[in-house]
Amino acid sequence: MAVSNNNVIEGQLADALSTIQDVLGNLRRLQTVQDCPEGKVDLEDPHNIAQIVQGAGFIALAMWLIFANNSKVAVAQKAPLEQRHAVCATISTAVALFSGFFNILQLTAIDDFDLPGRASAFSLNLSRPVEWIATCPIMQLKLVV
Repeated sequence: MAVSNNNVIEGQLADALSTIQDVLGNLRRLQTVQDCPEGKVDLEDPHNIAQIVQGAGFIALAMWLIFANNSKVAVAQKAPLEQRHAVCATISTAVALFSGFFNILQLTAIDDFDLPGRASAFSLNLSRPVEWIATCPIMQLKLVV
């Protein structure tokens, strides 16, 4: 019985090691420039599409959870100072979460777009202006509170 348990454990360890090696191989594949020639991202690749959709979905869920579980702005304006500070802290948390997501996205080539009609090649990190457009009004909401 002890021998069969050892064989089961050895089999599980072998499976775990092979899984770790597969993951490391995938990470090495992601780090190579050969999969992303000239900094272009294949938007027809299901992995890239899944990353974009998952990232947007999780950030939307996080933002919804933060604001759905908090008091409304109209109520916060009439609340005591301590509660208004708590609302502002929640808003700051949402902005930090959103900015963190877009700063990580800026490290990838998924959001890089070449602007046409320029003499020199210029690549725009689209996540940067989207981050500004999304976070600036939310930060100004703290002034109202």
